Amino acid sequence: MKKEKTEVIGWKTAISRNGLSGPVKWLVKHGLIPRPGKLNNDERVLDFGCGRGKDADLLGYCEKYDPHWFPTKPQGKFNIVLCTYVLCVLPPNIREMVLGEIADLMTDEGSYALLSVRADLKKDSQPGNGCIQHDVILPKTIIRASGFRISMLTKVELQKMSNITSVGGFCGLTEQEYKRYFKYNTKE
Repeated sequence: MKKEKTEVIGWKTAISRNGLSGPVKWLVKHGLIPRPGKLNNDERVLDFGCGRGKDADLLGYCEKYDPHWFPTKPQGKFNIVLCTYVLCVLPPNIREMVLGEIADLMTDEGSYALLSVRADLKKDSQPGNGCIQHDVILPKTIIRASGFRISMLTKVELQKMSNITSVGGFCGLTEQEYKRYFKYNTKE
């Protein structure tokens, strides 16, 4: 039996936008993340899988990470981690690793992750860009709006969901495995 190679091409879904994404607008409006430019000095916020980085740029206080567009691995711990429309473009095995890595990037006390997924998918689909989009259901949904759902999870909850302990590599992978899975270096 031939092994299938897992290739994540979710970066192809990153779009250019002029304003905040729908989920981030909702989070700002309802006070779950600070308004643009209003972060407390002792807080750190990461936009994990930020795509082209527009939400982070418009908020003005988020650090950016995306394996394709902003591949420098985040350093230190964060109070809030945003992960918007990322999990729905990852296969389940990679999704679990990413949840574990997000947990590893969070402070131990009082931190939370805000995970946004598409709510308009009835089943897995493959649009013209070749990237399969998965209908992802997460626990602790705080809002289901037109087009998206947002879940708010603690570090411990993410660790339980991931069932994976990071062991030095990013997402528990070696750098070579990571590059193979996430294809962030398009010159390879």
